[in-house]
Amino acid sequence: MSWLAVANILTKPIWFVFITAICMRQLGVAEYGVMTVALALGMTVTGLTDLGATRYSVREIAKDRSLAPSIAANFISAKIVLLFFALVVSVITGMAIGLGPSALPGLLAATAYAMGMQLLNYCRGFYQAFANLKLEAISLLSEKITVIALGLTGLFLFRSAEATLSAMAIGMVLCVLTNIVWVNRNLFRISLASASLSFFKGKIPALASLGLLGFLGIAYLRVDLVMLEAMKGSLASGQYGAAFRILEAMLVVPAIVSIAATYPRLSSHVGRNEQSEFSKLVKVVTAGIFLVGLSSAIVVHLFAERIVVLIDPNPLFEPTGQSLKILVATFPLMCINSVLHSAMLALSKERIMLVVLIIGLSTNVALNLLWIPASGIFGASWATVVAEVVVLAVLTLTYLATDKSTFSEQFQN
Repeated sequence: MSWLAVANILTKPIWFVFITAICMRQLGVAEYGVMTVALALGMTVTGLTDLGATRYSVREIAKDRSLAPSIAANFISAKIVLLFFALVVSVITGMAIGLGPSALPGLLAATAYAMGMQLLNYCRGFYQAFANLKLEAISLLSEKITVIALGLTGLFLFRSAEATLSAMAIGMVLCVLTNIVWVNRNLFRISLASASLSFFKGKIPALASLGLLGFLGIAYLRVDLVMLEAMKGSLASGQYGAAFRILEAMLVVPAIVSIAATYPRLSSHVGRNEQSEFSKLVKVVTAGIFLVGLSSAIVVHLFAERIVVLIDPNPLFEPTGQSLKILVATFPLMCINSVLHSAMLALSKERIMLVVLIIGLSTNVALNLLWIPASGIFGASWATVVAEVVVLAVLTLTYLATDKSTFSEQFQN
């Protein structure tokens, strides 16, 4: 975990400065809104093509590493094919929410970038499954350096969302190819020619659940931006997008702890029938990450407006600080939810998690429809907070019930 933590400490501040301060200042509020919505929509659409691949692969390879070549070949092949599906759906959705023809090239670039990120994160799942976070840290460092360098080039040469996103997409593709080559040479052989539709037979229910779960998780986080663009335009989405980027930067903590470090260990405990170790790990990690999340949220809440002014003093971003003060209340809740989410997936409770996320997403969408017309970005902010509280309540009750009943039965079988 120390290697990954160091990599994030080195890269996240630089990435944050690039994707917020530099882009905000160079693009302006409206163009930054276009960039933010394009990325949000691209991420959401590519979530449809995830197939639950990373979660499934990490879980299964952690149990039996000999399965890695077959799993990798089939999922990578499927993702390449589904890229074209994602591009078409992205354009159709963008037109449906009111993005003009001038914004569509940027949307395509954002979708390609998101698909590349998905493939890269899939490759990093191999490092997690092989319990080598040093390799994941190296991958993260090289990705951020490459994407930021090319993104800055596009930004300063053309000062447009389209050019910046296109340059970022090129950088991401280079990183994906590099990681696939490295895995192929150092961990196990990947032969795309060995991919076969028969691989997915019998796995469709589990993969469908994981895939839908991944999509709902992404949609849950990004739906506010898309709905703001459709209902209030690029100015509002730019203001809210800036606040969301700050919250997103904070989410590196649960990403490292819950997904990269804890999830493989929980899967291993399940594979070895170690019930007490599993439960103890969940409790310890949940307590620790909540304290970190709560203290961080308090600090950001107190200094939210100053943080936004420091990033960009443009008066048009003034509502961003007020939105951030509301949004940051979700951070400690998200920290807890990330641990419980990983625990449920390690127990193969994908269908239960689907219900939890459907409840959360439905709550978020309903409240956005109710509050955005009258309150704009502040309505979207409060909708996110309430939805996260609902998810925490449902997920906690579900995990406790699972831990006392089906969880214990699973270990006895």
